[in-house]
Amino acid sequence: MAGPTIAHASDTIEIPADLIDLHRQWVEADAQVHQRIAEIEQHEAEHGRPPLPTTPDARTTSSPSCHNNPPEAPVS
Repeated sequence: MAGPTIAHASDTIEIPADLIDLHRQWVEADAQVHQRIAEIEQHEAEHGRPPLPTTPDARTTSSPSCHNNPPEAPVS
């Protein structure tokens, strides 16, 4: 049975910069997700329910929902 392989200093690979950048972006996004989960759990602990769902548009604009607008009449 073979044991674990030990890499030598000469056995290096070069990681492309775009892959390193992609990993950094993933780490940041992952941290934001975990932060949001902690905020939701804190809200549940304080209020007994999760916060009401929101969308980015609802928080930043006051435009009416598409559900509040009647459908346009067909053009003949």
